[in-house]
Amino acid sequence: MLSTHAQIKIFLLSLFLHIPMAHAQPKLGPPLRGVTSISGFVSWLIGILVTILWPAVVVFWLFVGFKFVAAQGNSEKLTEARSALLWALVGTAIVAGAQTLKIVIEGTINQLS
Repeated sequence: MLSTHAQIKIFLLSLFLHIPMAHAQPKLGPPLRGVTSISGFVSWLIGILVTILWPAVVVFWLFVGFKFVAAQGNSEKLTEARSALLWALVGTAIVAGAQTLKIVIEGTINQLS
């Protein structure tokens, strides 16, 4: 026998699943609009990844700044902060390179079309 809490969760989940299904109209079409080639798919995928990764880069830079402030002259903590700074630079370069690759792929696709 399920607990009352579990029964309430199941009931709410069943309501959540039934409401959208009542108004759903099946439509068949391409799953990714505007993607008609492999290079278009790669460009779309890189765009999604870059959109997710730029905020992560910003958060990591904030973390690096916090590590430098928290080090307060301690040589061991400064070494850790410098290492984090190096990896922040590497991560930023990778994301910027991916953004550049996306722009190059899109430019190539537009020239071929």
